[in-house]
Amino acid sequence: MSRKLEEPSFELIQVYDGFEIRKYEKMIHARTLIMNDSGNSYGFRKIASYIFGKNDLSKNIAMTAPVQISQNEYNAVMAFSMPSKYDIDELPKPYDESVEIILNPEMRVAVMSFSGLSGKRKVTKLINKFKKMIDSKGIDGGEVTLALYDNPGTTLPFKRRNELWFHLKN
Repeated sequence: MSRKLEEPSFELIQVYDGFEIRKYEKMIHARTLIMNDSGNSYGFRKIASYIFGKNDLSKNIAMTAPVQISQNEYNAVMAFSMPSKYDIDELPKPYDESVEIILNPEMRVAVMSFSGLSGKRKVTKLINKFKKMIDSKGIDGGEVTLALYDNPGTTLPFKRRNELWFHLKN
């Protein structure tokens, strides 16, 4: 599925054994909080409703990849990148007030790819491993984003493309 969807473009900065550094330009996101233990499908449905026409223009917006999930102390945030053809002022307003449209600044991220399932336990282990990898290179990483490229309902786990993005401070 993801090969048919637009993905944010990036500049490859450096390749290390097991990960790479990328620079992404500014991008527009539709995002929502995933409250407590409501699950990823809760956030996905809210943003999908927006892009499938539940907005002030009843306009469908193309799906993109990856779905991005970041965690703060209390809740997770799910985001979809908007297609690159849009400026932020061209996008319709969501009916659901819990969905917001924001412009994210340019970012540099350390990226580790992995396949398979992306459950909390596995992702936590991978984050810890990845943190050690970037620390060993003297790279200062901050917030982590889980980037999911494939539809879990239609893609076999071993064929799924997933990434961890450590947002770089320097």
